[in-house]
Amino acid sequence: MLANKCSTSAFRRSATGPSRARIQLQIAAASKGFGAPKTVPSKGTPKQPSEPCSCSSGKAYKNCCEPAHLGSSAPKTPEAALRARFSAFVKGNEQYIVSTTHHDYLAFHYENKSVEEARKQLEQDVKVGCSMFDYTGLSVNQTEPGSIEDEGFVAFQYKSSPKDQASASEEERDWKTTNEKARFLRVNGAWQFVDYQRFEYNATSLFKDSPEPVPKQ
Repeated sequence: MLANKCSTSAFRRSATGPSRARIQLQIAAASKGFGAPKTVPSKGTPKQPSEPCSCSSGKAYKNCCEPAHLGSSAPKTPEAALRARFSAFVKGNEQYIVSTTHHDYLAFHYENKSVEEARKQLEQDVKVGCSMFDYTGLSVNQTEPGSIEDEGFVAFQYKSSPKDQASASEEERDWKTTNEKARFLRVNGAWQFVDYQRFEYNATSLFKDSPEPVPKQ
């Protein structure tokens, strides 16, 4: 009788519909297949655009002048050295500008001062240049090798404007265009700024009457 009752009970359960356990299995299976809510993959943190280099190379700062400013890589050409110095002026990196200035620059421009006094004066002049002016629009017009392997020249153009006009619109600011020709010497594998000539006329004339090179160090 007990066996018959069990059989009859089981028959009744199967006849009236699926068991609770079976329903739960069906629900679980459905949650993993068709009809289940779709999981949207996380996109993570949006990628920030790279900071463009202020030397107008068209490259990202991290791939251009930043390695030079951090001391992890020295510029390999006079043009790259010029760009790194210009970018340093834009960013106010006074230490980099001073450290990449050849000692002959001190002799040329501060001839009546001791080496220590000349260096302090250079630091002050660089500080003034960085704090009082904004710089933009660097354009390298021409490069030329010197009379020795470790000498090079770069003719370039840039714009500058007093920082006290920073609140004015671009049209209202007084941007001055300057043409210069810079001379670099390579010392212990690093290109250093030695001197410059400033011109108010066409940059194509900047390679006339170049100064005599300093003997190789």
